[in-house]
Amino acid sequence: RAEGCDRTIELMVLRKLCEMMVHFTGQDELLQRTLRLLETNLGVVRGALLLVDSDQERLIVGAAHGMNEPVQLSAVYHRGEGIVGKVLTTGEPVVLHRIADDPEFQSRIFQRSPEWRKTLGFVCVPIRLASETIGVLSVDDPGLRDPGDLNELKDFLGIVARLIAHDVQYRRQLKQAREALERENERLRSVVTMQAQQRKMAGNSDAIRHVQMRGERADLVHESLNDVR
Repeated sequence: RAEGCDRTIELMVLRKLCEMMVHFTGQDELLQRTLRLLETNLGVVRGALLLVDSDQERLIVGAAHGMNEPVQLSAVYHRGEGIVGKVLTTGEPVVLHRIADDPEFQSRIFQRSPEWRKTLGFVCVPIRLASETIGVLSVDDPGLRDPGDLNELKDFLGIVARLIAHDVQYRRQLKQAREALERENERLRSVVTMQAQQRKMAGNSDAIRHVQMRGERADLVHESLNDVR
């Protein structure tokens, strides 16, 4: 194992990931490209990114990448369910040297045959914002790494997960700012509309008063003519 080469590859992956976060505005595309980047450069397979839904109790698939394999994008994991649900609950990463060794492992997103389970490793890390776990990142290792190397992969994926968390936080803040701006614009539109209505009402009142004054003057003139007669 060439550790210096591995570190060079990891730094390149992080650099490319940061560049993608700058250039790609769509979250779905960014997550999918992130998984493809990991698979292409780290030798991992079946990457998946799952994010919590609005009620904070379920994980739904944000992105999944399998080479020519069927992917179940509608798969859902409840908090504490399976390995990924456990990571969501505990906020701690999980490393399996062999998937077959853990009876809690579930293959909802990707199908893995019993024979594959005997050779595949699995790493799942939390995506955290401060003390809140907002999702998980998981990959299969196709039997290339020993237990020590899997732990190093776990540490590296933890760095990737932190970058993803910062991107999610930025997108949340951007969405909140956009919503606040839309609310302020709506308030200003309401104020302008109300002022226009008030000016119109005032204009109508002036016109009515002008007509009334003309009518009063006409009545005075008529009375004066009658007095002269």
